[in-house]
Amino acid sequence: MFCSKCGNPVDKENTFCPNCGNRICNDITNSQSNLTSGLWQDIKTFFKTNKTIIGILLLIASLFIIMCAVIDLIQSGGNSSQNSWRDPSEPTRLTGPIDIILIGLGILGIFISINLFKTKK
Repeated sequence: MFCSKCGNPVDKENTFCPNCGNRICNDITNSQSNLTSGLWQDIKTFFKTNKTIIGILLLIASLFIIMCAVIDLIQSGGNSSQNSWRDPSEPTRLTGPIDIILIGLGILGIFISINLFKTKK
């Protein structure tokens, strides 16, 4: 660990820097909170400046999820035990309910991406 004022190495047990007398425990707390708030600010800035890109990616991912879930639901007929291609020794999946949940999440993603397009920077 180093002193934020003079840069000299300091033991973790020390409360003050032996070189310049700077208080160490406050520096650790302040540097951690500054790092956390700075990182959070960077994330906020990234999302504010890239709303269009994030919205497009979310829209594409949502449409892909819906497409896969609908295809799986159509192929399985809502029940995986009725599939002609399914191996009877495999355990039965909950295809229908999971696909419906995925479709719901995809629709939610579409609404969120549309909301990102509508909000102003």
